[in-house]
Amino acid sequence: MPVRLGREYNIGIAKETTRGTPVAPSFWIPRRTFDFEEKREIIFDDQGYGRIEDVTRHRIVSNWAEGTLGGIVGAKSIGLFFLGVLGSVNTTGPDANGIYTHTFSVRQSIQHPSLTISVKDPDASRAFALAMLKTFRLSIEAGGFAEFESDFMSKKAVSATLTPSYVLEDNFVGGDTTVKFADTKAGLDTAGTVKVTTAEINFNKNLEKDDILGSFDPNDFFNKQFQVELTLTRKMEDETYKGYFKDGTMKAMRLLLSTGSGASLRSIQIDLNQVMFTDWSSSRGLDEVVVETITMKASFKLADAEMIGVILKNTQPSY
Repeated sequence: MPVRLGREYNIGIAKETTRGTPVAPSFWIPRRTFDFEEKREIIFDDQGYGRIEDVTRHRIVSNWAEGTLGGIVGAKSIGLFFLGVLGSVNTTGPDANGIYTHTFSVRQSIQHPSLTISVKDPDASRAFALAMLKTFRLSIEAGGFAEFESDFMSKKAVSATLTPSYVLEDNFVGGDTTVKFADTKAGLDTAGTVKVTTAEINFNKNLEKDDILGSFDPNDFFNKQFQVELTLTRKMEDETYKGYFKDGTMKAMRLLLSTGSGASLRSIQIDLNQVMFTDWSSSRGLDEVVVETITMKASFKLADAEMIGVILKNTQPSY
């Protein structure tokens, strides 16, 4: 078998029709990082047999797959990741320009929609069913692409017949990105833009593998408490955000990535109904511009009955 290059690996993703049953990819994902592999849980027989050696044998007790996939955000394929993160989507459209609006919200269930991750590499073609997002990160910096990193768990691989077919998707860069704060979500539409250098939003679904008697494969993967944390960096102009941290102030926040208009419009709007400022720090290098780092945690706002909403606009009819 010849030595291979990481670029030779092809990664596909799709929403499953029947939970745990693999399906062909809806999107082939150009990637920057990928370390998704099968895992084994092993237990050892460490009983004493009259000698000082520690173990005598072992058994495999659980088989699954786990790892990360990351790259540049594609304006269409990112919808599957938002569905995996939040669990629910409502689609309307198209409008007069052919643009669909996909509104994602947090599904109140420990069983969010499952995906299939497909891998075609120089060795084989494989499908990993019941793929569930464990964590997801969206990040962007001035002068760079919007990027994502996702951490999945799934069932072990099965053989598949795969024919990769890539489509060049629209993407987003720092110049397409705005950040806003307001006292309420309703006030975000008219709020001023905050000057930000980097923005990062992290989702943690606290995924749990469901092992049961009578099987070496997981019965399911359950998402538990849903957590969202954010980090911004900006050149420090005043002590506004330091004050928010010290005073325990809470704000609504919007992260908007938008490019084009009319038929070429592509956008991602992430609204946080209420964020708490959980940490603040600044760098003060002698000959450097002072930069502040603002850390936040999203919380459920009882008055809105909501923590977060994501609106994706593109030409994809459904997810």
